Amino acid sequence: MPEDKSFNLEIVTPERVVLRERVDSVIFPTWNGYYGVMVNHMPFITGVTTGTVTLRKDKETEKVAVTSGFVMVQPDHTILLVNTAERASEIDIERAKDAYRRALRRLRQRISSVNYTRAQVALERAANRLRTLGISTDDIEI
Repeated sequence: MPEDKSFNLEIVTPERVVLRERVDSVIFPTWNGYYGVMVNHMPFITGVTTGTVTLRKDKETEKVAVTSGFVMVQPDHTILLVNTAERASEIDIERAKDAYRRALRRLRQRISSVNYTRAQVALERAANRLRTLGISTDDIEI
């Protein structure tokens, strides 16, 4: 009987379980760069940063845009606990472009430090959504 080379992956936000399924591998953004995990990986816990999670199962690839949080890796189970997560299929391209433009305009205004910080976070999140979809922010008309 062939050995099972998949493991359970969960991506969870405070609002919902975004993904819960068996995968062959996952790559996620951490404070120290991107890490890749396969079944029977050594256990560890680390921080997750804004970026794209790439998972593979049955020769199919799926991407998920995530923001900061933590990941716990076990030999047969990996859990990402993040502030936000959106599967690429859930991301509205035009809405992400509009959010990017809006945040960029707010950053240029520099009205107050609070608004500036919020605009930076919004810009980073919108840019990450676009990168997850394979769209360069250089291609967006402001």
